[in-house]
Amino acid sequence: MTEKSRVERPALRRVAYLGAVLLAAILIVALIWGEDLRFIHSSGKMEAVARPLGEGVELRDQSIGSLSFEVVRRENDQVYFYRGKGWGGMATAMSGAPRAGRAMSGT
Repeated sequence: MTEKSRVERPALRRVAYLGAVLLAAILIVALIWGEDLRFIHSSGKMEAVARPLGEGVELRDQSIGSLSFEVVRRENDQVYFYRGKGWGGMATAMSGAPRAGRAMSGT
């Protein structure tokens, strides 16, 4: 009986680890997909903010649609939506020229 429990425990532990890894992978994919959905939902409102923005104008702490931005600015006919530091300390920003028929692109 003790031998049987020794054999079952490592198997259960492997199943638990595999389940935890699978759950983490699903959560990461869901977070990335959710960010894309927030961008899609907010892109029209982002364009509405970008169109009237004058050259050199900078807006701080803006909530546009489902996204929050530290800085929104126009420079050289490009509008930059700066979200701040992301995971790992990397800066994240989205930019695009607000022209008819052109969607904003992430950079």
